[in-house]
Amino acid sequence: MNGKLVRDTFFHRKDALSDIWTCKCGTTRKAGRGYTNFVSHVQALHVDDLGALLNDDSHVPSSTNAAISLFYSKKPLTIHEWLDFVVAGLEPFAVVENQTFIRLSKFDPISYKTLMKYMSMMTRTVETKISSELPE
Repeated sequence: MNGKLVRDTFFHRKDALSDIWTCKCGTTRKAGRGYTNFVSHVQALHVDDLGALLNDDSHVPSSTNAAISLFYSKKPLTIHEWLDFVVAGLEPFAVVENQTFIRLSKFDPISYKTLMKYMSMMTRTVETKISSELPE
């Protein structure tokens, strides 16, 4: 994993001579010999941002997206691809079991049951975030 890409995507240096870096969330990290402290912070606290970066190439060099994909195992990436495809494309849920589509797509196959499991989890997460931001 290229920790420098992670650092440069999420952090900025306080000033040109400082070894203190500030994350987009305001957390500071001191630069050491490597990038483990930056990578650990991003993995722990910025999962949503990583997901957004996987979908949005407009402001991130393509090599950064490749580095970010190393944060996840293949299963979460596959589920993310299917969720994004189905939701953003307004596709029928059964498309995940359409053998012709699977053969012609780059996606690894998942079952309808798996898709629905993660759709439900995503729905609950979104509902929770929305309800926490709405006034009483």
